[in-house]
This record gives sequence, C-alpha cells and structure tokens, in this order.
Amino acid sequence: MVSFLLFISFLLHILTFIIIFQLIKKINTLQQVQSPSEIMDLFDTYLEEIKAENEYLQKTLNNIPEENKQKNTDEKVSNLPHSDETDQPFYAPHQEMPEDKMVASLQARILQLYQNGYTAEEIAKQLDCGKTEAALVIKLHAKS
Repeated sequence: MVSFLLFISFLLHILTFIIIFQLIKKINTLQQVQSPSEIMDLFDTYLEEIKAENEYLQKTLNNIPEENKQKNTDEKVSNLPHSDETDQPFYAPHQEMPEDKMVASLQARILQLYQNGYTAEEIAKQLDCGKTEAALVIKLHAKS
C-alpha cells in the first residue's frame, strides 16, 4: 500500500514539474513577442503608411484645376440660403401643435353634475352609468 502511494506521489511530482516547465516556456515566448522595440517598429510602420496616404491625397488635391475648385465653392455658396438687409432672417415656420383635449373622468363628471343640483338617477341617465355607481361616488366624495 505504501509503495502504491509513493508511486502516485512520484507521478504527481513529475506532472507538476512538466506543467511548470511548460508555463515558464510560454511566459518566455510572450515576453519575447511583446518587446518594446517590436511595438515601436510596428508603430513606425503604421506612421509611414499614414504619411504616404496623406502625401497622395495632397498631390491629388493639388492636381485639381483651379476652375473646378472655383466652381465647387461657387455651387456651395449658391446653395446656402441668403438674405438681404431688408429680408427677414431665414427660419423654418413654426408648425402648429395639435390641441390637447382633456376628458374628465367619470367620477369628476358625476361630482360636477351633483354640484349643479342633479340627483343620482338623473346623473346615471345622463352619463349612461349605473345608479348605484353614481350614488356611491357621490357618497364617497361629496362630503369631503
């Protein structure tokens, strides 16, 4: 039994050493890949590409004839809304807002009619609700 436990312990130790060795190997490769000099070289490459694109754009813009440039600016200016000193400033007309309509609740209408002197039966007929409902609303709210 003791020999079996020693054998298992020996295997676990070997397995642990193998895992530690693999982890150290991975850490070393990651440190080599992410060295600052490689990152700086990568940024320099990107910067050179951006400079080349900017130079190409400048050359393209410089090769456009002056007549075309003038036409483009004239078209842009003519499309803008203009006003003379006598004109009013440019603005969009105010759109009319739809009117808000308030509808009183059934309870409010019952109480309003009750205050005008109607009885519970007359209120029920006029508002098309039950007599009991009208009477109950009147009893609950009229005294307070």
